[in-house]
Amino acid sequence: MAGGKKKNAERTWLGRHGVYQRLLGYFGAHKRFIKFISYDQADYSITMEYMVNGTLRTYIEAYDDLISQEQRHQWVLAMAEGMDMLHSANIVHCDFSPRNMLLDENLELKVADFGCVSMDGSKSSAGGSLDDDLFALGSSIYEVLTGKPPYMDLGTQEIQTLYSLQQFPDLVGLDMRDVIRDCWLLQARSAREVHRRISEVILTRS
Repeated sequence: MAGGKKKNAERTWLGRHGVYQRLLGYFGAHKRFIKFISYDQADYSITMEYMVNGTLRTYIEAYDDLISQEQRHQWVLAMAEGMDMLHSANIVHCDFSPRNMLLDENLELKVADFGCVSMDGSKSSAGGSLDDDLFALGSSIYEVLTGKPPYMDLGTQEIQTLYSLQQFPDLVGLDMRDVIRDCWLLQARSAREVHRRISEVILTRS
């Protein structure tokens, strides 16, 4: 492995390993995160438990018409819980998306892919802040409830332009539209607050 690539691999490995160690120290083997099995410093690899149902995004793409509203609500509640746990451990995900969430055999959601995180205010390779995480949480909730990412048919630059103008996808008819809107407008105070509001919406619908 060339020197530059080796250093990058080592940095990424150390970052991911550090995240899993911190989460284990804070929360133990919690259901919201993938189980850490082993690591090999020789080749900078980490072995995690196998998630039979793949990513949340690919699962929704494959089975969107068969997924109940109750299941979608469980997932968005789990996403908010996972983000709240990360933030309480002083970890910013920086790439929060259904493509970085995995499902086990019982469709339990696990937040994953910590290659871009910021810990204790460290600089992330992808940039990002608490507000960016909360914005991404809103987009993730939207994707789970509608079956599609926001502005799915547009390019990244076009989407960023629309967001900068505060032009967002239509939320009419979505039962968590106020929560999503506040995330997008950066008016959501915290992931914990989002989790509480989602719980209230679910209770009113049950």
